[in-house]
Amino acid sequence: MYRTWVVYREMKKSIQNAEQYLSGMSDTPVQLSPMSSGKLPLYLRERFELFSAKLFGRDWLLAVEMEDWDAGTPSEYREQAERLTHTLGTPVVLVLSALTSTMRNRLVQMNVPFVVPNSQVFLPVSLINLRETFPRQGVLVGKKLSPTAQVLVLHQILRGELESLSSKQIAAKLGYSEMGISKARSELEANRLCEIIRKGKELRLRFTLSSRKLWDTANPLLRSPVDRRHSVKWSQSVRVAKLAGVSALSQRSSLADDDIPTYALMKRDFQHLLEQGELYGCSDRHEADALIEAWSYDPNLLTQQNVVDPLSLLLSLRDNPDERVQSELVTMVELFPWR
Repeated sequence: MYRTWVVYREMKKSIQNAEQYLSGMSDTPVQLSPMSSGKLPLYLRERFELFSAKLFGRDWLLAVEMEDWDAGTPSEYREQAERLTHTLGTPVVLVLSALTSTMRNRLVQMNVPFVVPNSQVFLPVSLINLRETFPRQGVLVGKKLSPTAQVLVLHQILRGELESLSSKQIAAKLGYSEMGISKARSELEANRLCEIIRKGKELRLRFTLSSRKLWDTANPLLRSPVDRRHSVKWSQSVRVAKLAGVSALSQRSSLADDDIPTYALMKRDFQHLLEQGELYGCSDRHEADALIEAWSYDPNLLTQQNVVDPLSLLLSLRDNPDERVQSELVTMVELFPWR
């Protein structure tokens, strides 16, 4: 009962947002009137609530997507819009809670009408307003992956597990937002590192490549997790920091450690520790207690050991000019337990 009330509340909010947004765009009041969805197949009745509205002098039917559904693929939305239009005999606009830039572009190319309240609207012939209210983050094939997408690839190679989880579960497991996982998912699909399949209301990742093939294919798109390196002094070692750099490599090989140990922290955690006074910068490296690598993602996501995971370590050191380091990295790749 509580879940039903929450869904109803969120749906009512979506309708109000859509009415306000479209009224502002057209300079005349727009009212969404509920319509029966009895003619529709069950999968469409479960996914959308139907409303009629007069927009810019033309009658439209708006299909408002339920809040508890994962965002669909562009092809899915096109098929659904066509089925709705054919069944109901009225042009249909999909009302969606959010769209990435790539999704938006694909829907425009497919000529699928849509509205994202307070963000953008695409009504062919009547109106096009694609001004985005968020920074542009289009998926570019062949470009370096975002930190979130990189974590998904490395997690799949190291542990697997992701294919059994929904996007919401992945977000909860890794501490990311659902929108962040959705964008990362689009990056991986665009670069053919995975497929996206639907299971009920949920979208899931399917990795068709073996772990070694996935690593080799993704490698040109992967970046070093290290944003910056800082020499620091601390009163006692930071427990959340993990051995990294040459210090981590020395744990996995016969290579000797540097005179100053190297640790990894997520950038956010490093900044927090600075603010809390648990460590502070040191201008003279020889006076430092440690060298801290500030990472673009949390090293704790990929390992439970006190040493960073081997794949992130490879990426962090692959530009190291020391031939001994490069030789040990080659050996690490050869000995890695690929699945």
